[in-house]
Amino acid sequence: MDTKEIRIPKELLEKACREGIDVSQAEEVIRNAEQTSEKVYDEKQSLWHAHMRIGNITLWVSYVTDDGYIEIRDIYMHRMEIREVKK
Repeated sequence: MDTKEIRIPKELLEKACREGIDVSQAEEVIRNAEQTSEKVYDEKQSLWHAHMRIGNITLWVSYVTDDGYIEIRDIYMHRMEIREVKK
C-alpha cells in the first residue's frame, strides 16, 4: 500500500482529546484496514468504516480516501469485543 497522508480536522482532534482517543491508534486502524481490506464501505455516505481491538477497547474510524490522502471523518471507541462468526 502506498503511504498516504492521514488528515484529521481540528474538531475531530478536539473530540479525540476530550474522549481520550489516541490519534496515532486511529491511524493504525486505517493502515490496517487499507492493508488487509478489513473495512466496510457505506455507499450512502461515501465513507469507509474500520475497527480494531486495542487493549480493552474497540476503536472505530470513518474516513474518505483520495488519490493523495486519507481524511478521518469520525472517530469513536467502545468497550466491547467484536466476534465474527465464519461459516
